[in-house]
Amino acid sequence: MLITIDRTELKIVSTQTATKKPGLRERKKRATREAILKAATNLFARDGFDATSVEKIAEHANLSRQTCFNYFPPSPRSLRR
Repeated sequence: MLITIDRTELKIVSTQTATKKPGLRERKKRATREAILKAATNLFARDGFDATSVEKIAEHANLSRQTCFNYFPPSPRSLRR
């Protein structure tokens, strides 16, 4: 702990960088992202990149299509197709 004294105020600043365990929300977000990546990887390996749609990935990951887009927004390149 670092204590600095200014002429007008006393500040106590913690210099410890505590490694906090991520909260439930962050763990769920991470699990969802990993589920999408795992589904996509499996489908790419099985069916090929061009034959895999976002709909298939979402179905394989038990998520909605919109949830996939929330985690992986479409790139301008993919919108040109």
